[in-house]
Amino acid sequence: MKNIGTQHKKISLKQKLNLAISTTIVYAVLLFALQYILQFEKQDIGSIVLQSILFGFVFVFANTYLFNRNSESITNFFSKNTDTIRKKL
Repeated sequence: MKNIGTQHKKISLKQKLNLAISTTIVYAVLLFALQYILQFEKQDIGSIVLQSILFGFVFVFANTYLFNRNSESITNFFSKNTDTIRKKL
């Protein structure tokens, strides 16, 4: 039986940038909305934009780096455990 999910595709730089930009926009909209809905202390627009850009790019690039670095060990862990369960059944 072929193991499902033992190989992962590399994410291209263009895909990472698209994801980072969309994450940045969503995060900025959420910060603006929370600021006005919950009556938080008003932040400068430049501050919100900077926070959103940093969050979007750090979130995407750090997560893809960590996933690529740890994906083999995660896959091996789950493959080993599912093989053990399969043998018990």
